[in-house]
Amino acid sequence: MSLRFCMVGCGWFANHQYGPAIKQLIARHPAWEFSACCDVIEQKSHSFAVEFGAKRSYPDLLAMCRAERPNVILMAVPSGVMYEGALAVLREGLPLLLEKPPGLTVDQWSSLEAVATQSRVPNLVAFNRRHMPAVSRARAVLEEKFERTHISRISYTMLRSGRLNEDFSTTAIHALDTLLFLGGSPYKEAQFRFGPVERGQPVRITMDAVSHGGIRSHLDILPDAGRSVEMISVDAPGQTLEIRLAATPEAELQGEVDYWRKGVRHAVYSDAASPVHLRSGVYNEIESFCLAIEHAATCPSPTLSECGQQVALMEAIRAQRTKRLVWDMQERKLVTVH
Repeated sequence: MSLRFCMVGCGWFANHQYGPAIKQLIARHPAWEFSACCDVIEQKSHSFAVEFGAKRSYPDLLAMCRAERPNVILMAVPSGVMYEGALAVLREGLPLLLEKPPGLTVDQWSSLEAVATQSRVPNLVAFNRRHMPAVSRARAVLEEKFERTHISRISYTMLRSGRLNEDFSTTAIHALDTLLFLGGSPYKEAQFRFGPVERGQPVRITMDAVSHGGIRSHLDILPDAGRSVEMISVDAPGQTLEIRLAATPEAELQGEVDYWRKGVRHAVYSDAASPVHLRSGVYNEIESFCLAIEHAATCPSPTLSECGQQVALMEAIRAQRTKRLVWDMQERKLVTVH
């Protein structure tokens, strides 16, 4: 099969992450074709095509989908327009890798998931932390070295600088998903607390949660700290797994994983020698999805059907809900416990 794919969205993130990843994909898979790219600003799509090797460029999404009929659509557009674009692609029946969040609300996510399920369209939500080499190595260490029932807590600290002027929930969803991924089972309940509000946004967001597997997790988010970094600690009696992630493409820090046992440090992994699009997981998630489509295999996780909790908790952050929230498995929604 000669796989053909198209890119939707040719902005900053696409140029710094998807473009370099696409160049490497074509180098590694010469039978694949980067058929076209699309952006509502026509000059952006044209420039992206020239820079990264697309054969054609379009200003209109549906025009591109119907003219090209690719095997895969890659979508990296702003959160506010993701829902409409993703819905259009799914209704065209085209396999879709879409950036987070998969809808700004549970209702939007539910609509996307319903269309994908009913039409059996393969899909992948690009929670790129899951595909970061550092997180993949950490997950492997968890499976090999830790007894899940012995894990005391997973702690996640997400720091950014100068991000109080926007809705931070659409970035926080990365941490919500990574905690779920490392914990190995869905959330059972969660409770948020919010710091003082400045410029319309809380200066601190914390969450304490319990998974269905019984693992407790703690999330601490500071949108306006002194630097941008993400740090994760998994603690069990006599064991600690520490993960540090380069939080943004321009961050100087690299991804690192250290495993500690009874006071002795064992360095597991560092991605210092890797280019940004490999450290970020973007290349890995695109390649794994395209390979699944090429070989008619099971799509990697998470698909839309696996993202309801992440979107619901993201929405709870946006609404600054502070009461204890329990996940109703049957209704697939958060229920407030008074």
